[in-house]
Parts: sequence; C-alpha cells; structure tokens
Amino acid sequence: MNINSHDDQSFLNRLSAIIEANLNNEKFGVSELAREFGKSRSYIHLRLKALTGESGSRFIRRVRLEKALDLIKKNNLTVAEIAYEVGFGSPSYFIKRFHEHYGYSPGEYAQKENENSDVQESKVTFSEVGMKNKSILRRKWLLLVFVLIVVLAFFASKYLLPINQPNDVEKSIAVLPLQNLGGNDEMQGLADGIMEDIRTRLSHLDGLEVKSK
Repeated sequence: MNINSHDDQSFLNRLSAIIEANLNNEKFGVSELAREFGKSRSYIHLRLKALTGESGSRFIRRVRLEKALDLIKKNNLTVAEIAYEVGFGSPSYFIKRFHEHYGYSPGEYAQKENENSDVQESKVTFSEVGMKNKSILRRKWLLLVFVLIVVLAFFASKYLLPINQPNDVEKSIAVLPLQNLGGNDEMQGLADGIMEDIRTRLSHLDGLEVKSK
C-alpha cells in the first residue's frame, strides 16, 4: 500500500465501513460501493489502484476475508455460516479464496488457533501445578522438621537430663524461633506455629521449665 496522507487513510476506512455495513449482501459490488460513497466507479477503481494496487472488486473481497478471519477466531460458527455471513454465496468458493489469500483453509486456521490456545492453557496449568507442588513440598519438609524436633526434645528430657539431681535443681529448656531460610511470609507463619506447638508440648513435661526467646 502507498498511503501518504490522512485523507488516503480516511478514504480506505470509509470504503471498508460501507463494505462491512453490506457484508452479508452477496451482490454488493463496486457499482454499489461507488454509489454509496458518492463517487464514480472509475474514481474508486483508480484511487484504490494508486493506494493499494488492488481493483475495487479485490478490495471488497479482501475486506470480506478479513472479517471472515475475525469470525473464525471467535470459533462459534461453521465455515459455511461464515461464508454466508461475509457475502460468499458458495462455501467452496469462499474456502478457495480464503486459501489463496492466507495460504491455508479456514479449517486449518481454526485448528491452528485451537492448538495455540491449548498450548497457552497447558503452560498456565503446568505453572500453577508447579507452584502448588513447591508449596506442598515446603510444608512437608517443615512438618518433618517439626516431628524431628519433638522427638529429640522428648528423648533429651527423658534420657539426657541427670536423673539423680537434687529436687531443688532447676531443669529448663529454651525453645528458639525456627529460621525461615526461604524468606516466604507464609512459611514464616507456619514456622512460628511449629515453634509455639513445640513449646506447648514440652511445657507438659513434669519438672521441666520451658523458656521461649
């Protein structure tokens, strides 16, 4: 296209708007376009040739095919329905012209669109699953750490503390906060909860004073 001014673009936009308003009219051609535009058929033809290199009839067909492409993307009409919707009286003729213009048939284009959509959905799904699995894995590791700490604390209080100490000797243990190495606020909340649970469980042991930080 050789569009050099705002007037040229306005000219093409106005022609396109007229064609779209008569899109499903199979008999709408260059003569009808010129009449609604208010210029002669030769004026429309010469100016289109200068701007786009296309004749009036080819320009009309291109607008029809571009609208057909938009309808295919919506994926809610059959090829035959789209053909009639954009002014082609024969679906087979529509398929032929569509293939000539875009390099593939309407059905092939619709299939490509569906495949691209499936790929995008799969990427999103895999990403969400990956994030969910990571979160579950972190929770499992923290739960394992919690169990190990409780077991170690139990054995320490039962076997490591001196048995034959005088009654006035204080037995105490300090429970320090768990470090959240991942920096995740949600994990920090879970870590704080584990520490508090450990402190509560140890406080139930007779003769043992449990101190927090």
